Amino acid sequence: MNWKTVEDEPSIQDVGARLLANIAKGIYNHEAVLREYVQNAGDAIAHLSELDDGAVDDSIQIRILDGKSLEIHDNGIGMDLQDIKDAKRIAVSGKGELDRAGFRGIGTWAGLQACERLELVTTKFGETTRFRLTIDFAEMLPDLEKNIHIGELLAGRYRIEESTALKEEHYTSCRLVNVMPDYRALLNNQEVKRIVSQILPCKFDPGFEHAKKVEAELRMHADGFQQYTIKVDDDEVFKHFPTGLPVPQTEVIKQDGVDYAFAWFCTGTERIKANAAKFESNNFRLRVKNIAIGAAGAYSAEDASEWNLKKMLKLKSPETLGWHVGEIHITNSALRPDTPRSGFEIDSQSRPGIEAIRGFYEDRIADARATAESKKFIANVEKAAAIRKDPSKAETFDIKTIYDSLVEQERLSKQTGKSDLAAGKKAPSKVTTKLRSRLRATALATERKKSIPILKKLVAAAERAQKDDPQNNGNRRKASRNRDSGEAAVNAEPNAEKLLSDVLAVIESMVDDDTVESLSSAVQDVFKQHGFIE
Repeated sequence: MNWKTVEDEPSIQDVGARLLANIAKGIYNHEAVLREYVQNAGDAIAHLSELDDGAVDDSIQIRILDGKSLEIHDNGIGMDLQDIKDAKRIAVSGKGELDRAGFRGIGTWAGLQACERLELVTTKFGETTRFRLTIDFAEMLPDLEKNIHIGELLAGRYRIEESTALKEEHYTSCRLVNVMPDYRALLNNQEVKRIVSQILPCKFDPGFEHAKKVEAELRMHADGFQQYTIKVDDDEVFKHFPTGLPVPQTEVIKQDGVDYAFAWFCTGTERIKANAAKFESNNFRLRVKNIAIGAAGAYSAEDASEWNLKKMLKLKSPETLGWHVGEIHITNSALRPDTPRSGFEIDSQSRPGIEAIRGFYEDRIADARATAESKKFIANVEKAAAIRKDPSKAETFDIKTIYDSLVEQERLSKQTGKSDLAAGKKAPSKVTTKLRSRLRATALATERKKSIPILKKLVAAAERAQKDDPQNNGNRRKASRNRDSGEAAVNAEPNAEKLLSDVLAVIESMVDDDTVESLSSAVQDVFKQHGFIE
């Protein structure tokens, strides 16, 4: 049988209107709509920066107009006639656009559900013509599910107009006219500021004492890092972080020799309290080109089976990530945001990167748990130092308990993974390793070594005194212990996360590896059932 080729060419009639509905309908919530238009504005500024050696206005203005409409304005490169025609394309990007933040080319259509009409006014750098693209979204919506093609859907529902412009002008103004009821959050000044602060590439709060250091590190290590002056109703909005935290640490997140991200973070000595009114948050946000992906702590779920990972399937105590603040900036293009930027496209290329991020989370969780464990040791070293400086204070403490704690710290600080294996023990957990490292800290070790001989003598003297008058001294020591424990009971604040961390640490140290996962998970479930943790 002989086959003969029949000539045929695809046309717009082959593409149904429902494709547009599938692309835009249900994908974009109000956060995503604003993000899409703002990142397009950022791309325009970045493009101008590549062409113009002079100072570029990096500001993006967001304004709420008459309580009904929203405008996003930038003084970036602007658009000419071909650009404005391309702006109505669906998922077709121009040459060189694939490396920009808005690489999917859906930006113009992001507001399909959000407003009655989109008006885009623009003039390009060096040109003298101004263009206006108007798309009547409200007229299209009733026909999205009809069995018609794209050409029929668009016919008569968009228009391009032109007028003259000054050569020195260059800008794009995108206006969402008559925002729909389901997207009224876009007309709330505080909500728009929150989105800018927590999701969009605005600048660091100048009041954050580590802002300059973090920014310098990101410019050096986070490829594609960008930030802009973003204003909402003329008020500049910043990324806020709690103050009073230690100097940030940085880390390249990698797996099997492949770099996936660059992280910066500050670690507290307990769960960090963030000021919601200032849009502060704790935990980590994933960012691509400085635009957030998903919520804080994305991919930190205890069970990672939904992502079909090969490694890092379980993550203990992810709630302790709240002991940190920071960001994870993706540097590997294998981790590609999905269309609504709620996470990454899940495939064989992205999974190792997600595993690497979860490995980073595991280390930070171990940091928090080791910090919690070390706090009781540090408190006893501080009590010992107080006794050493003023021996009369020995009467207010249980010196035997403090002495035993210091001796235990010395023992733990000298243990290593090699010594554990040599003694026939299992390799230490990350928490144990980090705890031992903290106990070896120079200042802590010095104070401990100074105090142990003195406390040893005081304990020996107390024991001799008890032998001489066991009833009197026994009562005195008991009163001292009761007073000490009573003060602790009055002053201590209940801390469910600390208690959970302590319980899990005990389980980990006493239970074999085959049992520890399920037992730890069961204990955490009990804490959740009783409302101690979320």
